[in-house]
Amino acid sequence: MILTVYVKTGIAQNALFTDHGFIPKANISATLGYAAEFQSAFHLNGEVFIATSDGVWKHTISTKTWMASGLQGKKVSCLVKHPTDTDKIFAATRVGPLGGGNKVALYISDDAGASWQESDTSLHETISCIEFNPSNASYMYANVEGSDIIMSSDEGRTWTKPLGLLGYTCYILFLPNNDSMIFQGSESPLDCAWLGSYKLKKDKSVDFGSFKIVVDGQCGTGPWENRRPTNLSAYSHTGNTIYVGQEGALSKVDPSEVNQTRFIYVSEGQKDKPYSYIYGVWVDVKDSGHIVFGGALNGDNSGLMQLYETYDGGGRVFKYEQIFDVSAPHICEIVDLGNNKLGIIINDNDSNKVKLVIMEPESLNVNEDLIPAGLTIYPNPTRDQVYFKYPENLHMGKMNVEVYSSYGNLLIQYKGNAPLSSISTKLLSTGIYYLRISIDDAIFIKRLMVDR
Repeated sequence: MILTVYVKTGIAQNALFTDHGFIPKANISATLGYAAEFQSAFHLNGEVFIATSDGVWKHTISTKTWMASGLQGKKVSCLVKHPTDTDKIFAATRVGPLGGGNKVALYISDDAGASWQESDTSLHETISCIEFNPSNASYMYANVEGSDIIMSSDEGRTWTKPLGLLGYTCYILFLPNNDSMIFQGSESPLDCAWLGSYKLKKDKSVDFGSFKIVVDGQCGTGPWENRRPTNLSAYSHTGNTIYVGQEGALSKVDPSEVNQTRFIYVSEGQKDKPYSYIYGVWVDVKDSGHIVFGGALNGDNSGLMQLYETYDGGGRVFKYEQIFDVSAPHICEIVDLGNNKLGIIINDNDSNKVKLVIMEPESLNVNEDLIPAGLTIYPNPTRDQVYFKYPENLHMGKMNVEVYSSYGNLLIQYKGNAPLSSISTKLLSTGIYYLRISIDDAIFIKRLMVDR
């Protein structure tokens, strides 16, 4: 069983990596200043599309081949796919001096990148992030320079005019099941990190007068201090939770109340815990405690891979050391490829090259359907004690019960010829654990939550 292998070898050692190579062009980048900081890649029909300083590139996974996919010579600042139309892609490009004199801010492809058309020619601001209204994808929202949010009601063909709002570049996000509120995260010029929300009006435009702080904005006295959001993620399988990649941290936010946030990963610049700006986040659809995330330092990344994995929501975090022939790795994005595979987009900051590595994380998903009917383990969650109730028709021979941490450490063990009535959990801290129960030759796995 998966858990048995995991326990023997330790956490995260069983993840498989396949190197799919660099984009075959010199001096090409997928990082801020050259291309996108946010929303830099996605997966579509067996191909990974990437925003670069030389237009859009795509990689065919089955053949491990790279191909230019349009807008070559342009710096792509944001790249997203339509949520329901599988052939429609949107690529924002840098405008003005930073864009080499480019005047077109957005291009649209209706044929999966084979050809591109200019969007609203009156739009002259660089787009950093695009979101779709979850109930009607014709309504699109784009964060442009500073904290400005503009809207399109016709799938990106025309846009409202920017208001000229100042501030740092922001990330925007909708929760999957809430079409009446949009979230925005960044920091003020005074190094105050924040996450806020706006209500939408009846016409689905943003009500800028409704802005409310969700987390922080207190200039050093709140939980985030100056940890600017660099990624906002939400999933249908995690409810209203927002995962916030930040400068030196990854947070989990409940937006229903102010400052309801918890660090999954946080660094103060320790040598063994890098101050990584988190740009890519993946949360396992089968187990929300299983998270893969990564990023880069704001500085020298020589020889330092910043790819992390946790199985218990941050209780313990494993850091990968492989650098995949990249001298200064910068993780730009983590793309869900389906079937428990992830596309890790890595920029080599020394050579200006972009690489794709496919990761297959070790899953700890437990099939609890294998537990015999009538065998009850309660309470769960528990505090101090776990009890076992057995069905009358269950044959009881030799019994072995083991309790493992999510890090794979054996914490409690019982062996005997009689059924076990209970186990004390008084010495266990709050977190997720795994019960491995063997009765004769049958083995069952049960996830256990200890909550203090």
